[in-house]
Amino acid sequence: MATMKIKTFGRSECRSVSEAARIAMEKVAAEFGLTLQVKGGKFSSSEFTPKFVFLTMAESGIPAAFTRDANVLGMKAEDFGRTFKNGGKTFKVTGINLKKFKYPIVAEDVSTGKVMLFTREGVVFQLRAQDAKVATAAA
Repeated sequence: MATMKIKTFGRSECRSVSEAARIAMEKVAAEFGLTLQVKGGKFSSSEFTPKFVFLTMAESGIPAAFTRDANVLGMKAEDFGRTFKNGGKTFKVTGINLKKFKYPIVAEDVSTGKVMLFTREGVVFQLRAQDAKVATAAA
């Protein structure tokens, strides 16, 4: 990786720093049996504060907080890590934020890594439709 000296922060510089930090912090998370979740951050021209959260894992390998909160939204713990389509892009379910009432589902664009929020209804509908297709194909 080329060394880059940052003089001021813009979106591009924040993305570069955040990605490098994510890679380093994923190694730490793996060492301690945790999951790392990227939650964006804040920046000004002279300062960038990324937000990363370490999550404990249940025996199933699913973050304990997701397992706890999934039922509240009509989801299953197994929905963690599943993919769905939105606007022609594929997203992976990476978390739940119950503080975001309208958009509580946290998902990552699998091609860019960008984290976005989605409605419960939209995501649950797509995941259950996938379940129905699998059940129909198996029958």
